[in-house]
Amino acid sequence: MKKILNTSKGFTLAEVVVAAGLMGVVLLFSAKFFSNVSKSNNKVSDDLVHTLGKLHLSKFINFDIESSRYSFNTVGILDDNENSFFDYYFDSPCIKNCSRTFTLEIPAQEGGVSRSFYMITSDRNYNKDVIYSPQQAYDDSDLTFISLNNKGFLAKRSFSPWIKGKLLFLYSIVPIRANGANPQEVPPRHISYLGWVNNANSQAELIREEIVDGGNSYFYNTDPRDDMTISSEDEAFRRLPYIRGLGNDMYLTSVKLVRYRLKTERVKGSLVTRLYRGVKRMEAGFHEIAIGEGIKSLKFIRDNVSSGEVRVLLDI
Repeated sequence: MKKILNTSKGFTLAEVVVAAGLMGVVLLFSAKFFSNVSKSNNKVSDDLVHTLGKLHLSKFINFDIESSRYSFNTVGILDDNENSFFDYYFDSPCIKNCSRTFTLEIPAQEGGVSRSFYMITSDRNYNKDVIYSPQQAYDDSDLTFISLNNKGFLAKRSFSPWIKGKLLFLYSIVPIRANGANPQEVPPRHISYLGWVNNANSQAELIREEIVDGGNSYFYNTDPRDDMTISSEDEAFRRLPYIRGLGNDMYLTSVKLVRYRLKTERVKGSLVTRLYRGVKRMEAGFHEIAIGEGIKSLKFIRDNVSSGEVRVLLDI
């Protein structure tokens, strides 16, 4: 035992220095490795948050797009090339200028606002159409117009759209064009009327609503045959096209007027572009909420106006 103990040796100074040097190199590379891993994880995390945010925002916008069928051939907003975005040739193929793109771009200055994109969407709380016969709205004896709610016709329904503050859309079943119009160059439109229920207990006419922005009207409230303005429900009924064998009824439903636009605002010392979604209120402006920020651009795209499909391209 004594012999074994006497022959055992410790590490020399050179060996300790070499070992320490090797350990330092290992620690240095380990630190760099874990730093790179951490940066990579942070980037992946940021990319994931960015992607999820983009998907969530796109889903939010598409929720409105899927409900926007009442906008087609009704809302007359112009796209990037001055073509009506919601033109819809559902009864004939389009032969020229068949695509549409409407772009919301970043306002250049603080407080700036982009142009607005408007839609008429279905009211999710009342997602149905009432087949409405014009005779319901008139006095039986002399055919004087009374109200859509004449004799409580709408208010008495079990699930009624006749509620104060509701925006109602009245439109014809039969689409029409101006006489002699080329069906491949001019889209068909419906006789329609857009108005608010002012008093659920009354038989008054609706308060007429127009989509007006910058002095321009973006709602087709005229008869396409002669461009005469349809200023009341009574006039809408009296201008209904007659086609033998088809009923002379109209459809009535509750809708929402939705607006999208970008605003540049200063938040904590930095300029941020936010996307706002607004819903029109009766005899008031739009109630807006910010649904996203850091938006570079938002595009609404239709690849062909012979289809009712609308795509959304979002750059954050």
